[in-house]
Amino acid sequence: MRYLINIIALILIMTSVSFAQSFINVSAEPEDSFNAVLVEKNGKWLHVLKVAEGRVEVLDSFQVLTGRVDGDKRVQGDEKTPEGVYFVTGFLSPEKLRAMYGEVGKQYGTGAYPLSYPNLKDRLQGKTGGGIWLHGIDPSRNVPVTKGCVAFDNEKLTKMADYIKVGTPVIVTEEGLKGTLDDLRAHFESAKKLVTDYMEAWGNSDFDAFSAAYNPNFKDTAGRSLENYLKYKKNLMDLFPYRKVSADGFRIYTNSDSETVAEFTQFYCAPNVVSYGRKRFYYEQDGESLKISAEEFMPISSESYVREKVHEFLLSWKKSWESLSIDDYMANYSDAFSTRGMNNAGWREDKSGKFAGLENVKVVIDNISFKAYSPVSYAIEFRQKYSGDAYSDTGIKTLRVKGCPGDFKITSEIWRAE
Repeated sequence: MRYLINIIALILIMTSVSFAQSFINVSAEPEDSFNAVLVEKNGKWLHVLKVAEGRVEVLDSFQVLTGRVDGDKRVQGDEKTPEGVYFVTGFLSPEKLRAMYGEVGKQYGTGAYPLSYPNLKDRLQGKTGGGIWLHGIDPSRNVPVTKGCVAFDNEKLTKMADYIKVGTPVIVTEEGLKGTLDDLRAHFESAKKLVTDYMEAWGNSDFDAFSAAYNPNFKDTAGRSLENYLKYKKNLMDLFPYRKVSADGFRIYTNSDSETVAEFTQFYCAPNVVSYGRKRFYYEQDGESLKISAEEFMPISSESYVREKVHEFLLSWKKSWESLSIDDYMANYSDAFSTRGMNNAGWREDKSGKFAGLENVKVVIDNISFKAYSPVSYAIEFRQKYSGDAYSDTGIKTLRVKGCPGDFKITSEIWRAE
């Protein structure tokens, strides 16, 4: 039987390659690379997928056991395998299983990978239960179903250690979605556009477009209805009209034509707060469109992101200075700029005169540090080496900037000789 299953898996993989088809249940940016697991309940297949360079490659395929009862899991004890997007949360070794369950732990074979069921959307929809795992099988087991888990040969379970880790996405679906490479890319770009259009509406305080992105059944993590959530968001938009929001690092997980999860890195900045982290939008079909039915945010430190934006700003400012283009150079300065008795207009006039007499300028920057006084106010200090035609100097420069990272404008600058 195992030999037959392996032959079927090999034929499946060869067919997929020969027709240039790919599973489009998972996709990501071309520079991203990770593994994912796809479980097809119809046919009882598990596929290990490698996502890289904008493609999806099948690394392994084999048959599995799923829940005794067909359909999507709803409640504790219904013996159904859930359908959705989940993530590996750990690994339970045989020793750990025996310590937890005694002799009963033997039924899980050589180990188990717990999954994050119920996910946020499941919980908000009132689904119950837990203990959904990818696990091995006791060799003496002769029952061809599980109580909701996904179970398979111990040899394959051991091999999974080469493919998956904590955080690996696991898409459990009735049947996998397949298509060509063009289909994969089109699907990714379509889902990504849902998010980027939303971000643009949010950043521009386009409340109508912002609110239209949500499913009427939406609930936030606190359980608030869509109406109450949108009132809260509208109040923030009115209180803090200046904000900067961005999204990148997209991964798209699709359970079916009517359910998709978009995961991405979000940066949000306004005068009252700055935040950075991974966000997930759970999309569900509403009429002819996919709309957000739930969203969750996993914060991480914004320090590395802010540092990157500081360095990007300094590089742009340095290049504009070296180009001797007064318009490009002054684009880095706030209308409210003031230093050494000069306002923005006076600084422009002073620099225009100096630029006119120069042919070559070289600026070297190092020892960069910065301090945040608020989400929209920073002091950036660095060592500056300047050389221009017959003159050069070295000193410490401090730029005071206003605006969110990625949107800086210089309000003052101080230079002291070293």
